[in-house]
Amino acid sequence: MSDTCDEDDPFSGVRVVLDPGHSPEKPGARGLPPDVPQEHELNQLQCDWICQRLGELGVAVEVPGGDDLEAIGRRAHGAAAFVSLHHNAHDRIDHHTFACVASYRASVGSIELAADIAKRVGAALSMRLRCDAGCLPGVVHQELAVLRAAELTDCQACVLVESYFIDHYGSLRLCEKRSLIAADAIADAILAWLAPRVAAGLI
Repeated sequence: MSDTCDEDDPFSGVRVVLDPGHSPEKPGARGLPPDVPQEHELNQLQCDWICQRLGELGVAVEVPGGDDLEAIGRRAHGAAAFVSLHHNAHDRIDHHTFACVASYRASVGSIELAADIAKRVGAALSMRLRCDAGCLPGVVHQELAVLRAAELTDCQACVLVESYFIDHYGSLRLCEKRSLIAADAIADAILAWLAPRVAAGLI
C-alpha cells in the first residue's frame, strides 16, 4: 500500500486488538432467505482476514473472544488500536456504512481512525456514509459498552465498525464477498493510521 511502510515487518511489536462481534450464542443480525447470513459468522470472516493482513506486516493481533463486552473492551489496554467488527440490519432505514466511537470520551485518534475506516469501506462497497449533525461523515458517537471500556484504557484508537446492512441480502456468498472487500478496506485504514505514528515513535 502506498500509505504504509514497505520495509519487512514495519510494525513489529505493535499490538492491535480485534473483536469479531457476537457469537453463536448471541449471533447478532441476520440476512434474508434463502441463506439467512449470520452476522457473527461474517464478523469472524472479517477478523480472520484482517488478522492475516496485519500479521504479514508484523502487527501482533489479539482476539479476545467471549460475550462480556466490558471485559473485551478492557483488553484494549496497552494496544495501539482496538477495532470491533460488526454488520447491521434494520429494514426501516436506508442502507449505509459507518464507524462508531464512544460518546463524550472518544479520543482524537478514535475519531480519525473511525472516519478513515468509514470512508474506505464506503468507497470499497459503493455505499453512502451515514452523516449525523456535528460529526465527521461516517462517524457515529454512541454509548456502547465495549467502546466505553476500551476508551477507559490507554489505547489510542477505539472504533466499532458496521460494514453494511446484511438484511439487504439473501446470498451468503455475496455477503462473504462484500465482507471481505470491507475487511480489506478496514485493514488498509488501520495500517494507514498506524504508519505515521510508528514512524514518529508515538506507538
